[in-house]
Formats: sequence, structure tokens, C-alpha cells
Amino acid sequence: RTRHILHAIALVVGAVALAILVDRLGREGFERAILGTGRWFLIIAAIDLASVFFDAGGIYCFVRPLAKVSYWRVFAAQASGIAINRLTPGNSLGEPIKITMLMAHVPEAAAVSAVVMFNVASYLVAVSAIAVGVVITLLWVDLPGQGGLIVLLVTATMLALVGGLVVLARRGALATLLRAGRKLRLLSGARAARWGTRLAEIDGNIRRFG
Repeated sequence: RTRHILHAIALVVGAVALAILVDRLGREGFERAILGTGRWFLIIAAIDLASVFFDAGGIYCFVRPLAKVSYWRVFAAQASGIAINRLTPGNSLGEPIKITMLMAHVPEAAAVSAVVMFNVASYLVAVSAIAVGVVITLLWVDLPGQGGLIVLLVTATMLALVGGLVVLARRGALATLLRAGRKLRLLSGARAARWGTRLAEIDGNIRRFG
């Protein structure tokens, strides 16, 4: 019942966001976006669809060692999550949708840890690609003033944050958050202990990352 309520809320939020988008663009705006792009619209759509297949394959590779599940069920969860992400602010409401859809076919710990590990891997790949691109750009483009130094500092900060995320995942991200909540007195000792027991398996799965 809770999953169905969450899916209904996400659907409503996505529908409202789509209605606002349609209202802002109008019919002429949609025609310009699609017809004006021409054949590139189909190429971009094909690339986007291919990315969904590959992303679903990534999640499948993480969840398959933990529980048996069909690739197409993972694909349905990934496609649904992306659809909600594209239509809602923050690009994150689709993540619980993916998890809850997977939980209909695999244990909770497997669903949560697979999506978390996939997202961490995605951040690693994205930031690594940015870092390589920055180095190539600095070798070929002469940025004015302190532009090059600023770009390097920002890139180094991004790499440090993602590296910290990986270290956190390997040390037990959820247990660390629970300890922090306990120290800040946001959680009672009994609740932290109860949640820690429930989340221990998820942390154990995530520690395998890397």
C-alpha cells in the first residue's frame, strides 16, 4: 500500500510539472522544439533511449549478485524513475520510485543498495569525465586571468567530494548517518539501534562497491 501511495504521489507531481511545462511552452513552443530540431530530435531520442537500456544494465549488474530478477523488471524501474526525475524539481524523486518498484521483486536491502551503488558509480564516471575534459581543455585553451586555476580548484573539489562519497560508502554510509543523527540528538538511542539493525544488510551490500 505504501509503495502504491508513493507511486501515486510521484505520478501526480510529474503530471503537474508536465502540465506547467506544456502551459509555458504552448503548442507553438512544442512545434519549434520538435520540428525545428528536425532529424536531430530522433537521434537525440534514440541516444536517450539507449542510455536507459545501459543504465538499467548497470543497476542489473549490481542487483543480480544479491537477488534473482529479470533485466526487464529492472528496465521498467529505471525507465519509470527517469521519467519522474525529468518532470520533477531536483531530479531525485525518481530514485525512491526505482527502489520501490524493485522491492516488488527483490528484497529491500538488494533494491536499495543496488540503486545506491549505481548512483555512486554514475557520479564517479561523470566527475572523472569532467576531470579529463578539464585537463584537455587547459592544454589546448588559454583561459584568461586566473580562470585556469579556478577551474582546477573546482575540479579538484568535485573529485574530493566524490572520493569522500566512495569512502563513506565503503565505511558504511547509513551507519555513519545514524551515528551522526544520534550525536546531534536527532534520533533517540532506541530508534537508532532499531534502524541500524534494519539497515545493516544494506550497508554490508554497499561496502562491496569498488
